[in-house]
Amino acid sequence: PITTNNFLEYVREGLYDKTLIHRSVSEFVIQGGGYTWPTVASNESGGYPLKFKSKGEIINEPINSNLMGTIAMAKVSGQPNSATSEWFVNLSDNISLDSQNEGFSVFGHLLGDSINNPLLLNNQTKYNVNYSDVGLNLPELPLFDLQGNIINPTNYFAIHTVSTISQRPSEI
Repeated sequence: PITTNNFLEYVREGLYDKTLIHRSVSEFVIQGGGYTWPTVASNESGGYPLKFKSKGEIINEPINSNLMGTIAMAKVSGQPNSATSEWFVNLSDNISLDSQNEGFSVFGHLLGDSINNPLLLNNQTKYNVNYSDVGLNLPELPLFDLQGNIINPTNYFAIHTVSTISQRPSEI
């Protein structure tokens, strides 16, 4: 309940809107919930993501298993109660995460065949990007259609909006 309520609070406040997928590890996870999607004027190129301010750490609740399509909170290695805003989608059955770092708190899952969208990132090119101006390094950043060495906002995999639904859709 703590993990779910934490995630929903970020959703209700629109804090996950205009964020990006900042980590992709093939056949393992995609991760988001920590960095803004860079925006720049339409006549400029570049820009860089910014880490948004979290609401603080929450208590770890490792109850459910990290199976393909589940959503769990990311945390700092060796610090089981360090989850804040960052989450990940399991791209395979990652049962080892059930006990690693005292377990990762799974709080949701993708519905129906929606796992197909994150799975598209399995073969996407990842880059080790260092934004030296702001002291940010993203070593597993998936980028789309990168030309040269300037990253434009359209090269990122972005989350435009996240919202709640009042009723679970029926699965077919």
